[in-house]
Amino acid sequence: MRERLRNAMDMSLGAALTGWRRVQRRAGDLAETGRAGRERMQARLDRETESWRETGREQIQDLEGRIREEVNRVLRGMNLVTREELERLNRQVAQLQSRLAELERESPPSERGTGEDSSA
Repeated sequence: MRERLRNAMDMSLGAALTGWRRVQRRAGDLAETGRAGRERMQARLDRETESWRETGREQIQDLEGRIREEVNRVLRGMNLVTREELERLNRQVAQLQSRLAELERESPPSERGTGEDSSA
């Protein structure tokens, strides 16, 4: 269902952007003059339909990119991190925890101390 809606939206946007009336007029001209048979006309319509879908997909991707940029801009203004930044920070914390655990395993108990500064 979602794919059908997406295809319908792609076609709608594409048709609006490429000028449906122009395509209709051209198809009518071809059909009236008899220069195009039914199969050729269907192939042309198929190509046009796919072109509308592709144009619609491109417009949706462009719109999604603009929305994503605006949301990121607002988040930065609110001093909030993006999901990508949070994931990166979580990976860094995990790496640091792993490294700390490794260093603690490698150091002898006498070097670990009690947590107090031994230089005093």
